[in-house]
Amino acid sequence: MTRWSIGPIGFAYDDWSGVFFPKGLRAEGRLRFTVSQFSALELDTTFYALPSERTIESWSKAIPAGFSLSLKAPRVVTHGELAGWLASNEARTAFDDYLARIAPLGRDVVTLLQFPPTFVLGEELALERFLAQAVEKHPGLRLAVEFRHRCWWRPSVTSALTNLGVIWVAADLAGRGESARIPQDWNAPFPPVDTGGEIYLRLCGQHGQYEFDNHELFDATPRLRWWLERLGDLSGRTVRCVIGNSYAGHAPATANRLRRLVGEAEPPPIQASLFDGPIE
Repeated sequence: MTRWSIGPIGFAYDDWSGVFFPKGLRAEGRLRFTVSQFSALELDTTFYALPSERTIESWSKAIPAGFSLSLKAPRVVTHGELAGWLASNEARTAFDDYLARIAPLGRDVVTLLQFPPTFVLGEELALERFLAQAVEKHPGLRLAVEFRHRCWWRPSVTSALTNLGVIWVAADLAGRGESARIPQDWNAPFPPVDTGGEIYLRLCGQHGQYEFDNHELFDATPRLRWWLERLGDLSGRTVRCVIGNSYAGHAPATANRLRRLVGEAEPPPIQASLFDGPIE
């Protein structure tokens, strides 16, 4: 018996060509179309700069209540170059500004704090304090943390995130072509860590490793099946899975592969005119 449910399934948003969007769909209608086709979406524009109030308003109109939306925390928060950066007033102020800006989106949004490989265990106390202050100051805040250094995989970190209700993100940083193969023991991605709530799986590959992102370069089915086996021990957990273009070349197609593997039906095509008025 299947003991977990995978879904929502979606991808990290990018500006894809007509192989995903209906021909002639205007740029301002693409988000609404994406939301109609998938059940999860991760936006990384917030990593680079705070979106304008007008942009947040447009997102709020396009994304229905209950949709599984996640946003990356600003780079200035997670990628400070100085040791102890998270304990600084600058980091806390930047995070508060970000949370204030996205507030109109509601409380269903998950904020992803993605830390670089240089973020190592010496920052554990600063991280725990940062997360604790954020949760205390913003009741209902949903946070997820992604580590990219193996030193974080230890019981004390798991316990701290569990106590704070923070999701531990599992990431598959498959190199070129690796998404088509079952991982070996020596290069297997770290497994998901259960902190008591939702499981967040990012199949993201390595950024910029493929020149094109308008079609799948590899059939990721063997590796997707491997991940489903890894998830089999997460009894009663809901798994949010987002896929990036750098995983196998074209995230929407790979997301649909995963849908078929778990028996989730793909939605029927929807005419662009339903989203954006006249077609150019």
